[in-house]
Amino acid sequence: MQPLLSVFNDGALDLTPHQYAGLGIIALCAVAAQAVYLMAAILFIRSHNHPTRRAYWRRERRRLDGVVFGLLIAASILIGVRFLDLDPNLRDTVEIAGRVLGAVCGGLLLLRGIAIIGDYLLEKAGLTETRLDDQLVPLVRQTANVFVVLVGALFVLSNLDVDVGALIAGLGIGGLAVALAAQDTIKNLLGGLTVLADRPFQVGDWIVVGDTEGTVEKVGFRSMRVRTFKESLVTVPNGHLADHIVDNMGARPYRRYDTTLHLPLSTPTEQVQAFCEGVRALLRANERVRQDYFFCELERIGDSTLEVLLYCFFVAPDWSAELRAKHILNLDILRLAQSLGVELSAPASAVRLDGWLGSAPKPAAASREALAGVVNSFAAPGSAGQAGHQPLTHGFEPLTAADIASRSDSDGEG
Repeated sequence: MQPLLSVFNDGALDLTPHQYAGLGIIALCAVAAQAVYLMAAILFIRSHNHPTRRAYWRRERRRLDGVVFGLLIAASILIGVRFLDLDPNLRDTVEIAGRVLGAVCGGLLLLRGIAIIGDYLLEKAGLTETRLDDQLVPLVRQTANVFVVLVGALFVLSNLDVDVGALIAGLGIGGLAVALAAQDTIKNLLGGLTVLADRPFQVGDWIVVGDTEGTVEKVGFRSMRVRTFKESLVTVPNGHLADHIVDNMGARPYRRYDTTLHLPLSTPTEQVQAFCEGVRALLRANERVRQDYFFCELERIGDSTLEVLLYCFFVAPDWSAELRAKHILNLDILRLAQSLGVELSAPASAVRLDGWLGSAPKPAAASREALAGVVNSFAAPGSAGQAGHQPLTHGFEPLTAADIASRSDSDGEG
């Protein structure tokens, strides 16, 4: 014990016993404050959080324990060192160390707080219908992180007697030269701000920009990433958007279907009329078709066929739903034609051998009442028309993410 006590009695490190005692009190205050913080944090997590969220907050608290302790040590040093009557040079060194430690721990605490708030906002953004907040939250989070790091670095440098003003001025002159050499980068950054301000599209939209067509996966300050229908990932600079027209196919509330149905020139007029009315009955009965704007009319008498225009819009959120709606409507049109005895004409260049060995018998024309009965049978959903997709088998639909996951689990168990 004597050698240890002699360190204090002899004034080692130019400190008196009272100053050593003061340093011990400062350390004890930091430890006591850390204990109070831990107890308060544990009680708050238990009383103010649902049991399903407690594990998340316990994990976050463990990440912050060391950072908070460093912050408490820095605060204890900056407050207590004033009462120790230290040598001015030593006191300045201790205060600089305390401020640097506080700045580093405070910056780490802010970065972790930004991450927690960002995760919370991103979770809330996933519950909204719009996808703008899904792309805005990560950008704001990255910007806040960069701002905290820059401010913290400048604060630390200023405490280390670095002339921050001269440094910023030098960076400004160098930045001007860099800006002249990086005009495209600045153009892309401004384009990213324009995308956020104008919102011409959102993540998940199907867009066409120049020669690029696909689904937007990510929007950043410099560029955006588009997943093409070939499954390749294309990076499009944001500055490219200012020079090209952006066609947002995903913003369409309806998908247009425009086609021409060809009937033989020999089709009786009553059957043509019944066919057109039957197609309109199908459109009226189909919930996937826009009900206030559709046409099915005999548009013109062609050189070899009667041309019936079919023009309508599908209520389909994506291309897959559009294809399925077309599939259902086309099958219904084929059923209607078969029921009415109407033959959809082959191309004019096709060679028909009807009557090669004699004239083919002409089918007897149905009465108007019979034709009207067929048309009416297709009007009501669930009658002759196929109001919904009814596959003959299980349909062989594409696998969903849940199907793939269950298949992987079964393979793993095997």
